[in-house]
Amino acid sequence: MSNLGVRPSRLRIVPLVLVMLLIVLAALPQATGAFNPAAPDSSGPFQKLLVDTEDTATLKSLATSGAQLLADYGSFSLWNVTSSGVGRFSPLPSVSVRSDFNQIALRGTVIDTQAGPATVPANLSQTRSAGSQLWLVQFVGPIQDTWLKTLAATGLEPVIYMPENAYVIWGDGKALSALDSLVASGQAIQWAGAYHPAYRLEPSLQQAAARQSSSTLVDVTVQIYQTKGTQATLNQLSTLGGQIYRRPESSLNFVNVSLQVPAGQLAAIAGWADVYNVEPWVAPEMLDEVQNQILAGNVTTSGGNVVPSGPDYMAWLAGKSFPTTASSYPIIDVVDDGIDNGTTSPLHPDFYVNGVSPGTSRLIYNSNCTADPTANGRGGHGNLNVGIVGSFNTRTGSPHVDANGYRLGQGISPYGRVAGTKVFNNAGTFNDSACGGTDQGVVANSYTRGAHITSNSWGAPVNGAYNATSQAYDALTRDASSATAGNQQMLHIFSAGNAGGATAAGNAQTIGSPGTAKNVLTVGATENVRDDGVLDGCNYGGANSADDIATFSSRGPTTDGRVKPEIVGPGTHVQGPASQDPTFNGSGACGPPSGQGNYYPTGQTLYTWSSGTSHSAPAVAGVASLVYEHYGRVLNPGQTPSPAMLKALIINSPRYLSGSGTGGTLPSNNQGWGDANMGSMFDGHQRIVNDQTLVLTGTGSLYKSNGVVTSNTKGFRVSLVWTDAAGATTGNAYVNDLNLEVTVGDQTYKGNVFSGANSATGGSFDTKNNGENVFVPAGVSGAYSVKVTAANIPGDGVPGNADTTDQDFALVIYNGTQQAVTVLSVNSTTTNDASGNNNGVAEPGEMISLQVGLANNGDLGATAVSGVLSVFSGNVTIQSGTSAYANIAPSGVSTTTTPYQFTINSSQACGTSVVLQEVISYNSGQSITHYITVPIGAAVLGAVVTSTSTDVPKAIPDNNPAGATVTLPISTLGNVGDIDVKLSVTHPWVGDLTFRLMAPDGTSVTLAARTGGTGNSGDNYTNTIFDDEAATAITAGTAPYTGRFRPVGPLSALDGKPIAGTWQLVAIDSASVDIGTVTAFELDIAPQNFICDVPAVAITGLAASNDGPTALGSATALSASVTGGTDITYTWNFGDSVTGSGANPTHTYAAPGSYTATVTATNTLGSATASTTVLVAAPIAGLAASNDGPTALGSATALSASITGGSGVTYTWDFGDSTSGSGANPTHTYAVPGSYTATVTATNTLGSTTASTTVIVNPAEVELTIYLPIIVR
Repeated sequence: MSNLGVRPSRLRIVPLVLVMLLIVLAALPQATGAFNPAAPDSSGPFQKLLVDTEDTATLKSLATSGAQLLADYGSFSLWNVTSSGVGRFSPLPSVSVRSDFNQIALRGTVIDTQAGPATVPANLSQTRSAGSQLWLVQFVGPIQDTWLKTLAATGLEPVIYMPENAYVIWGDGKALSALDSLVASGQAIQWAGAYHPAYRLEPSLQQAAARQSSSTLVDVTVQIYQTKGTQATLNQLSTLGGQIYRRPESSLNFVNVSLQVPAGQLAAIAGWADVYNVEPWVAPEMLDEVQNQILAGNVTTSGGNVVPSGPDYMAWLAGKSFPTTASSYPIIDVVDDGIDNGTTSPLHPDFYVNGVSPGTSRLIYNSNCTADPTANGRGGHGNLNVGIVGSFNTRTGSPHVDANGYRLGQGISPYGRVAGTKVFNNAGTFNDSACGGTDQGVVANSYTRGAHITSNSWGAPVNGAYNATSQAYDALTRDASSATAGNQQMLHIFSAGNAGGATAAGNAQTIGSPGTAKNVLTVGATENVRDDGVLDGCNYGGANSADDIATFSSRGPTTDGRVKPEIVGPGTHVQGPASQDPTFNGSGACGPPSGQGNYYPTGQTLYTWSSGTSHSAPAVAGVASLVYEHYGRVLNPGQTPSPAMLKALIINSPRYLSGSGTGGTLPSNNQGWGDANMGSMFDGHQRIVNDQTLVLTGTGSLYKSNGVVTSNTKGFRVSLVWTDAAGATTGNAYVNDLNLEVTVGDQTYKGNVFSGANSATGGSFDTKNNGENVFVPAGVSGAYSVKVTAANIPGDGVPGNADTTDQDFALVIYNGTQQAVTVLSVNSTTTNDASGNNNGVAEPGEMISLQVGLANNGDLGATAVSGVLSVFSGNVTIQSGTSAYANIAPSGVSTTTTPYQFTINSSQACGTSVVLQEVISYNSGQSITHYITVPIGAAVLGAVVTSTSTDVPKAIPDNNPAGATVTLPISTLGNVGDIDVKLSVTHPWVGDLTFRLMAPDGTSVTLAARTGGTGNSGDNYTNTIFDDEAATAITAGTAPYTGRFRPVGPLSALDGKPIAGTWQLVAIDSASVDIGTVTAFELDIAPQNFICDVPAVAITGLAASNDGPTALGSATALSASVTGGTDITYTWNFGDSVTGSGANPTHTYAAPGSYTATVTATNTLGSATASTTVLVAAPIAGLAASNDGPTALGSATALSASITGGSGVTYTWDFGDSTSGSGANPTHTYAVPGSYTATVTATNTLGSTTASTTVIVNPAEVELTIYLPIIVR
């Protein structure tokens, strides 16, 4: 191998030089004391919150709750809150929970900077040395310029930003020791650690190093941090042998070289001090009027399919007043495999003005970057594509017009200028050797020849990865020519790729590079409507509905979660000019089926067709040509649009697709924002454009644009796009983060928070994508406010000025008229239950006070501000429903002068919500209406329910981004309060594996992502439990990871989500050779329950009772009851010197008797007493009756009743002669002699019993007198 030399490039600002220009700061003082995230308090791990400064109520609550202010950015602030306290603030719209602020997402792994050192293979680890080396540093939050000055003062150079809030840095051992002191001080720098070779060596290459023969040559790109020693490193690479694919090129802070190296040297190369990245080198490959009318939005529905409404696209263009002079349009360079005969006088007539040949060619240049002798188009790929961009055909008859009247050779911009740059040779191989063999060389060639936009139907299949080529094109969007002073901006349009698969569902994460770049416009493919069912030479026949995705179209997201593609266009059965070069062989286009020649339809030689995202991309490039011209003629006369503005205009007016493989919520990884829609773009309606006129100079900076909705018959749409700083190739690629927030129609929307085709309120700010939309459907009216906030500016978004952390942007507002207005919005709502139990929870029976805070985002003040509160839903009584506000100046805030008051009626169920409506009137006639939802009760965790999947075992396909999906249907109702995931997986190389849990509603959480790096050859996950509360992060564990570990993504993202439905575990193997199986999948879910502490009610109607009389020895049941009252306790005095408690006690008395039992009922409002008499008795036993007879008539009979047991006995007698008596020993005189049965009834409180005795009454004795005769003598 020859020596590798660095090509000269434009001078860049080297951070070491910058050090001498910076103010030396010893440390950054914190707002409320020091913070050392490595030493959390006993209340548990911290969570970081971002809070909007306008929400003064929440800021006050945070300050009084013990939360810690970490940094103030002006428009928002960063706080540290314990995990146990975060739930109080996380639901608030002004609050963003950022658990990712303690993570650094790298390629194949995530560093948890609060979990201790990450585990990496010994041969891919780094130890500190005295010399210069690469290191990692993370700040507490979004970057502030002063923090970077503190870092620079130590002699450390930022190399590149790494999300979140981290940098790869360069410095020697002494500077790193100073860095250690900064970390230990607990100030802005929260963590520093080694930038291990394991992080530098791309995961598949780690496996290549471990599994392949050490002498096997591997194709790689090496990125070297540019220093004085760079040439020595290049020389060292050159000694390793192997082919050089692309010679060294300077790009950003790096020198990139693509070559072959032995697999056995990969680990060593990654360990060289100045090597930032080693990644696979993958060679790039190449990827009609019907199409035009679809993109013009001229479609209708027929037979359930979306089809073009008819021909005559040229008349449509004329109706939009597009000029017919070629010079009015930008030059679109089709970077491809050559065009026609390789000259600017092509043989095909459709490349000439008005299609007249010979005549004036619209092919401005036809350049050649390959080693071929000419720029001819032998394969025909580029020829077809340049025709799609801008061929002109108004001829009639065959072959120019098909049977339905559509012209075959009519491009999207038929009057525009086109050009070509050949980068694929006539053999179909990528070759840019004649342009320096670099991406910069190819793009500079286009720029210096006058191109404004490039169309690129090629790319490398990298499964969504952001690689060195993606990084280069991000930089080349801002500056296309390093040899020219200043920034030469150029939009690059790329095909998404054709790796989407064969079904409408498609394969996710299949976008190719450079289409994975942030600043390029990436285009997917939908169906064209032409000859459906006819197979072309690529064996594709689907072409019946413009709303259907082309199954082959590559899908997003990128590996770092960004949405791609941004836009789609027809890409199947697309007709266009066939190359007229004598050597044309059709190898670059599908054409007709094999054996039928190179042209379609057959029987002519001017046209052919093809399918692929290769042909949707140039269609969108044609759209961009028209947008570029329209911008400078109509929207911003005399000005040229930036790449960001072109993207913003295109994504601001898409056509939402709802066909096969489309639909869903925007932005979609299938359709992006939808089909490009020129009908909407050029509708002549009011648009406000702001193209990079303002630079946000640091984190916290903001921009506002206010006005009124122009017409309520049209939707209101806002698009924000910025050309981001080039990102990291070894981690997540996003750098500068802007937030879009739109207030209109009394609602506030965040960018990219959608439901279906339209924006939805709530949600979280998008932290990844550098294009954001808010789409509000027709019907909205009144004032609007658009706010753009610099959420994090760690990178140089606008290179070439003195500010190394800045960002400009392009903003499009559709259907808005800019004017000074008052724009009020609610920025806080605070409830207080101090008149209830004061536990901070709204509960049934409580009176609640409500304070509402307002912010004025407008340019005019608000006066005479008042509010009226009413009940929208729920069982609520309003006691005080009117309030006033102080006048609110622009950018000012105000809170209700007196709180609203309302009572939650006791019939309102715990766990429900009530919704209140507040109408705010201001400026003597204006008003807004908003709604306040008040949850009833406090959320608590219910009993854990364990659910186990029966969809196992399931094999994980080897090296397949789709992976295996294990399902777990759950029927349990309610919402998630807490969730843990348990799984077991057999696999001999766990570094290959990524696991994601997907909830029934589609929310996804990454559990593990190639833990330990791709060199982790450990075996299996065995009974691994992912638990947010675990002490150890999964990244700090070792195989087989038995026990509890914190996942990469927080499972708390699932809190509040419905439990019922089908849960999915997605297991992905990202490397070849080893395979594995999911053997167990289980979820432990604690449902979210609610409890209510109902306020006390005074006691009324207290009564006491018992179940007596009671037999001696048996328990008496006593009871207390009330007619009113809550939270009551009861105490008893049983009347026998014994006491008790409870509403329903029992008591056994020791002796018979009558007792007065008294109960006292008490609650917080007072007490009451009541009594009950308890009778206790011994049961009657052995009752016997007797008498002293027989008795003579007239004499009294003495009767007697006796018992052997009993107490409290009374006796009643039936003497048997219809008379009665009482007592134990009565006497009775019978009136008639005879025999009587006297019955006694003995009674006590327990009952009665009887006994009888027979009484004999004899007749009275008769005294006989004998009378003797008297005899007289």
